[in-house]
Amino acid sequence: MLEQKLNYYWRLFRTAVSFGVFGIGSLLLAFCIFPIIHFLFCFKKFSNIKSYLMRRIIRFSWQLFIGIMCSLQVLSLKIKNIEQIKNSKQQIIVANHPSLIDIVILISLIPNSTCIVKEALANNFFMKYVVKASFILNSTNPEQLLETCNLALKDNLNIIIFPEGSRSIPNQKSKLSRGAAHIALYSQSNILPIRIDCRPLTLIKNQAWYIIPDTKPVFTLEAKPILLTSKYIQKHLSKQKMAKNLILDLKKILEID
Repeated sequence: MLEQKLNYYWRLFRTAVSFGVFGIGSLLLAFCIFPIIHFLFCFKKFSNIKSYLMRRIIRFSWQLFIGIMCSLQVLSLKIKNIEQIKNSKQQIIVANHPSLIDIVILISLIPNSTCIVKEALANNFFMKYVVKASFILNSTNPEQLLETCNLALKDNLNIIIFPEGSRSIPNQKSKLSRGAAHIALYSQSNILPIRIDCRPLTLIKNQAWYIIPDTKPVFTLEAKPILLTSKYIQKHLSKQKMAKNLILDLKKILEID
């Protein structure tokens, strides 16, 4: 019993170190590195270069963070069909959302990627500058959001979307937004579904970072076969019906209840 308690508190300490590194890193990016990049590439003609550099820096930083968590044995990461993930280009990445760090893991793995995030995240003290620099806010009107995503895809970006909207709650049914389907149909971009499994569950919705499971969680990511959007585009169907058909198939593929 004493050994189990000591092991638990030792893992809790390493978890605190990991999140401390994440917080400090976010502040360094926001107040040191990004302002320098913004100053060096302040003219509009350099906006694409500036955004590209910021995305690369975020990806490298989050790769480092996940590497630290794995090295400290805070968590383990298993990836199935990793080449399919690493070779993504101009695709919409749709995943389920069981844990707080799902987006960090995905960004660290997927090249040249961005994500649609809630406006509230842009007001988070640690995350707001990172979010505004590299991600797409969902606060715009639907038509504008569709066009913003379409332009991002044309610019060779991958867009990560969680159709559940926020982290899923265990033993509760999730309601999927059709936003990902509408973006795919509008841009005619294909979808790469990624199933995320975490055993035991950790960092779930409404759970503080310091509430850790008794054993080390293992995150398993599995890239599913690419979903061809052209399969769902049918002239005799309305946009709403096409989006509904697509999202229902995604729900089955991602095993979302």
